[in-house]
Amino acid sequence: MKNPLIPLLVGFLTIAATARAADQIWCGMTQHPGDVLAMRTTTTGFEDGNTLYAKCNENQRIYCMGYVTGVADLLQGQNTNGVCLPQGVVVGQLVDVVKKFLKEHPETRHFTATSEIQVALEGAFPCTPKQ
Repeated sequence: MKNPLIPLLVGFLTIAATARAADQIWCGMTQHPGDVLAMRTTTTGFEDGNTLYAKCNENQRIYCMGYVTGVADLLQGQNTNGVCLPQGVVVGQLVDVVKKFLKEHPETRHFTATSEIQVALEGAFPCTPKQ
């Protein structure tokens, strides 16, 4: 039996390698132009929102959870975007937020899955300036 997390790990390693080599070549497939994380090229196997939505609603929930968790971890690590996950949030909540966003916004599902996850999480868990 294949480990479903292997393709996810390979995908994220590909993102990191591609981001270094791309020298900011963008093709307009992201909702956040300039974000290396949300970059989309036509030569890679990155997921789009349609594919992620289908996988999250089929029998590939573990893949969906891994993908959403990986992107959420990267967004938290960047600390330069509008996502501030509160303490105590669990993976199931993140997946629910992303699935809800994808269901309610079919018009943006052609963007990268990473970009869609970022927009969904920014809406649900925005950063607020410290007073």
